[in-house]
Amino acid sequence: MKNKKSLPQVMILNRRKHYDSHKDHEALPSFEEFVNMELGSLFDQEREILQIIPNENATEFIIIYTIMI
Repeated sequence: MKNKKSLPQVMILNRRKHYDSHKDHEALPSFEEFVNMELGSLFDQEREILQIIPNENATEFIIIYTIMI
């Protein structure tokens, strides 16, 4: 069995990405719901979340996670 290696990835969640991701939908989820949905999708894909870094006023989050290669 091969050793699986992981590669760190960075995801930046901010108001612009929130709007762009849902601008074609009738109901825009709150920013908090959007962040939770993105974290949930990483969990569903079995990604290991290493760190969640919010800015001062929590309008932007940097998510560091890993993918297996």
